[in-house]
Amino acid sequence: MSKKLSSTKTLGLAAAWAALGANYESVDRTDPKHQEFTFSPRVLTTGALDILGLPTQDLDVIEAQWVNKTLQVNAVDYYDALQRMKSLIHSK
Repeated sequence: MSKKLSSTKTLGLAAAWAALGANYESVDRTDPKHQEFTFSPRVLTTGALDILGLPTQDLDVIEAQWVNKTLQVNAVDYYDALQRMKSLIHSK
């Protein structure tokens, strides 16, 4: 099964994906004002998702919840992920 890659230029959405456990793949820094973050979903079986009580790892669903302002994410995990995304922007 191949992983579907998703990308965004929105720092907040990238941090939300990371905070919810998506796998960071890359950042495109070609345009310094609009970096593009690429992620793939975390691969877990349905049983593991149920047992761990984790949110869906369909990045399109997470993005829709982000846009609709219904996404719930742990504040500390989000802050940590936001700091990681910023460090990716500024790393050489």
